[in-house]
Parts: sequence; structure tokens; C-alpha cells
Amino acid sequence: MKKAIFFLFLIIALCWCVGNFCGDDKYRKNTENPKTESSWKISEECLAAIDEDKFSELTKICNRYDQDALTAMLLNGYAKVLNTGDKIEMVDYGFAKCKIKLKNGQTYYVAREFVTK
Repeated sequence: MKKAIFFLFLIIALCWCVGNFCGDDKYRKNTENPKTESSWKISEECLAAIDEDKFSELTKICNRYDQDALTAMLLNGYAKVLNTGDKIEMVDYGFAKCKIKLKNGQTYYVAREFVTK
């Protein structure tokens, strides 16, 4: 009987410790919907495009280091330079790119690596 009470106490203590460890926010998996988060920002200066097709074109231009084509995209309004620390609203959190909304209401596509909470 004493062994049963001891094991019961041990199991309860173990469950309590594991529950507290797993219940801590820093160990809990983030299940928040990124779309509802408004505390997003740009982590470093980067380029954004007005739609998915222009984002694909912008990526190709950057990979080729084509300064003339990049200048044309910027002057035509197809791309924009985003500064470090710019506050943004997340519209769509994708695998490689995110659709974001700036304070002025314009939406852009940006590489996900440049977006942080």
C-alpha cells in the first residue's frame, strides 16, 4: 500500500512538473494566426513588389544584379524600398513571401526573411 501511494505521488509530481514546463509560453508552440498580428516589422532594408508577378520579376532582377531593370521597376512604382523597422500589417504569411500592408494602406509582397515580429 505504501508503494502504491508513493508511486501515485511520484506520478502526480511528475505530471505537475511536466505540465508546468510544457505550459510555459516560451516552450509552447506558437499557434497564433499571423494574419491577426499587427506587431510585425521589417527586419532589414529590402525591396517589395506590388503583386506576385512583379515579386517574381524583382527576384530574377536581383539575382542577375540588373541595376537598370531594378531602377525601372522602382521608377514605375512596381517595387518599393522598405526600411528597417517599418511597421507593417501581415495580410498573408506564406512560405517564401508575405503579403503585407503598409501604414498608407498599400499592399506589397516581400521575402519572408525580411519580416519579423
